[in-house]
Amino acid sequence: MVTAAQGVHYALLNDSSVATDPDTTTGAIRVSVGTENGAPVTEMRARVAAAADGGPAASLLRAVPASLTVTIEMDPQLTSGNHAVYGGGSLSSCTAGFPVRRSTNTSQHGLSTAGHCDNYQTYAGRSVLTYMAAHEGSQGDMQWHRSTEAVGNQFYYNTGVRRNAQYVGSPTPGLPVCKFGQTSGATCDEVYKLNQCRGVYCGQAMTHRRKAANGDSGGPWYWGTTGYGVHSGYKTYNLLQRDMFTPIQQVHITLGLLLKTS
Repeated sequence: MVTAAQGVHYALLNDSSVATDPDTTTGAIRVSVGTENGAPVTEMRARVAAAADGGPAASLLRAVPASLTVTIEMDPQLTSGNHAVYGGGSLSSCTAGFPVRRSTNTSQHGLSTAGHCDNYQTYAGRSVLTYMAAHEGSQGDMQWHRSTEAVGNQFYYNTGVRRNAQYVGSPTPGLPVCKFGQTSGATCDEVYKLNQCRGVYCGQAMTHRRKAANGDSGGPWYWGTTGYGVHSGYKTYNLLQRDMFTPIQQVHITLGLLLKTS
């Protein structure tokens, strides 16, 4: 089943109206299908379920073995031809964190990243982000930008693949976490210590080893679909270089944000 899930993923990798999230452990796969020609989500759900149209979703259903577990969900942000920004995306000098919305005005959507990154950032080379606010100090290393393009409720967890941002979690010592950055890609570790300072940036979580690199700053720290933090940098502690990130809960509280889950 794992091979079948990966086959589906690679077959649809270049289709901008479909996003796939294969689980290499169970062999299941989540497929997000963009609405076509402005069709309502309910209409598209019925069309996909019945394999009535000749688009990529129908081809997917015909090609998948009966033994493969497939979850199909609708995501209007994936409509072919429309640009959108996502957590984990490449910024001009850093990496985007998670998709967010302002807590006091939920119509304002954007992306979080690290505060020490430049206030002006492009997304994948597009000038669509506007700096909103930042904090560099006792609460961590954070900032966020609004987007003139749609903000998808997903984040890149590895190169070229995304998953939904669903939950906000609090890091604890021993917790397994992974990070994604545009330079070093996806790596995993465990939380080592909390409430650590890296220069002026305090209140941060520290991992056992340094695995990130320059350009990864601002990227998402996560486990599954739960967000745990925004990458800040590293410091040497007990003779070892260790990654550090600002807990996502602190980012949201300090900057007045919510995780964008829909």
